[in-house]
Amino acid sequence: MGENSLYNESDEVNRRIILANLIKGAYSLELHHHRIYQEEEKLESWWTKFGFEHVSNLEDGGSYYGAIFKNNYTYIPRMSSPNPPEFIIAFRGTIIEPKGLISKDLSHNWKFVRHKLHRSPRVLKAFDTVLRIVELARRPQNVWLTGHSLGAAISLAVGRKLVIEKDLKLETFLFNPPIVSSPFEFSKFVNFFIKTTVHATISMVHESKKTLEIGERFNKLSSWAPHLFINKNDPICNGFISYFENRDMMMAWMGAGSAKKMVYKCSLIGLIGKGIRRDWEPIHLLPSAILTITSRYHSPLDLFKAHEIVAWMEKDLLWDKKKYEFNEINHSI
Repeated sequence: MGENSLYNESDEVNRRIILANLIKGAYSLELHHHRIYQEEEKLESWWTKFGFEHVSNLEDGGSYYGAIFKNNYTYIPRMSSPNPPEFIIAFRGTIIEPKGLISKDLSHNWKFVRHKLHRSPRVLKAFDTVLRIVELARRPQNVWLTGHSLGAAISLAVGRKLVIEKDLKLETFLFNPPIVSSPFEFSKFVNFFIKTTVHATISMVHESKKTLEIGERFNKLSSWAPHLFINKNDPICNGFISYFENRDMMMAWMGAGSAKKMVYKCSLIGLIGKGIRRDWEPIHLLPSAILTITSRYHSPLDLFKAHEIVAWMEKDLLWDKKKYEFNEINHSI
C-alpha cells in the first residue's frame, strides 16, 4: 500500500470502513442540509467516532456534494501509520430519495455519460478547493480524495486534473466508480487496435505537437494508481474489471517488450486525442489502478444493495485485490 496509507497492510479493512463512513457522512450532510435527516448528534457520529472533524462543505446550487474532514489524530489505530492524512475530501453520489434532490445531481450524471464531467461546475470548484487544501496541508501526501458513485467520478476527474495540470498525485479512493463503456472487449480488440493505432500514427504525422501533449498526459497518469473498490455484481462499476483484465490479455497476446507498450499507448493516445478534439474526456481510461473487488449481494434482487456505500462498511466483507500498472501485467497483492 505504500507509506502514505491510512493504515499498514494489516489494517486495510479499517481504512476502507473509515473512508466509507466519511462518504456516508457527506450523504448525511446533504440530507440534513435539506432538513431530511436526524438530529445533529447522530449526524456527527459518521466522522467523530473515527477521530475526524467536519471542516466545511463543497456546495453547488444550494446542494452539498462534498465534505472536507480534518484529522484530529485521536483515533488510536491510525497511529500505526507513519503518514496518516491531515485532510480527507469526500464526495457523495446521487441522492434518489427524496425525489426533490435527485434533479440536483442529474445534470452531472448526464455530463459524466457524455464524457464532459471534467468541465462541470462541481469538478472545477472541487479542483480549486483541493489545491487550497493541499497548500494548507503543505504536502500533497497529507490530502486524500474519496467518493462513491457520482462522487467517485468527481474524485477521479479531480485527481486526474491534479496529476495532468499540477503534477500532484493524491491518494484517491473510489467506491463503485461508474464506467460508461470499456473499449477493451477482447472479441473486438483487433479492430480496436488497428483503428486507434492508425489514427494515432496519422496524428503523430499531422499533429505532432498535439500528440506530444497527449503522450505527456498519458505518461503522467501512468505513475498514478487510484484505488478502485468494485463490486462484481454492480453493473454501474464492474466494467472496470473487464477493462483492466482484457487490456492485460491484449498486452500479453502482443508479447513482451517495448513494442506492446507502444501499440497500447498509441491506441489510448488515439482515444484520448479524439476526446480532446471533441471537447470530451473519458476519465475511466486509466493506465494504472489498484482494484479491491468483492462479490457481495449476488442476487438480482440485491442489485441496488451492490451499489450502496454501506456494503463497504462491513468488517467481514470478502474481497480480492489486484494492482494494474501500465509497465507490467497485473499481479495480485
